[in-house]
Amino acid sequence: MRHLACCLAVSVLGIWPTAYAQVFKCKGPGGQFTYSDRPCEARSTGGMMLRERTYEEKMQERQQAYDAELRKQERRMAEQQQAWEVQQQALQRQATAPVPSAGGGYAERLANRNAGVQSNLGRKAPKARKPQFSDEDFSPPPANRITHCNGGYCYDNQGGSYHSIGNGYMAGPGGARCTQSGGQMDCR
Repeated sequence: MRHLACCLAVSVLGIWPTAYAQVFKCKGPGGQFTYSDRPCEARSTGGMMLRERTYEEKMQERQQAYDAELRKQERRMAEQQQAWEVQQQALQRQATAPVPSAGGGYAERLANRNAGVQSNLGRKAPKARKPQFSDEDFSPPPANRITHCNGGYCYDNQGGSYHSIGNGYMAGPGGARCTQSGGQMDCR
């Protein structure tokens, strides 16, 4: 890890001086332009394109950026303050507004209720509708019939098995207690 940090620091320090160096544009004898961080050679023509900024120029640029950021923050604060004041005024208006009564006073509500009762006195009650289903829909499922017994177990026509626990009782498929009556199992 230290080796990686050391290599990274050396590479950054190696790149850093060239990142802020002066740039020269030189035109060679063949008419080709070359860019370099060194002044043009004697047989080339050209000059400095980008000179290194002075300390004062760098500080002035930083100050301008700082001032712009301050103005932006002040503008945002003013907008937030204005929105907050509008919201507070709306809440204050809502809190001080008179609450209208629903339906007027007691006498008016009583008159409306009595009028509704009086209007329903002359009407007939609606007839009851017949159910849309038949009694067959509520018939119990067919009872399980014992088909055969083998030792202490009996089997029904639905594939269920019953274990005899004595005195005419059996344990059903779900663990329910069942009684056998006339070849049918009644489980509860």
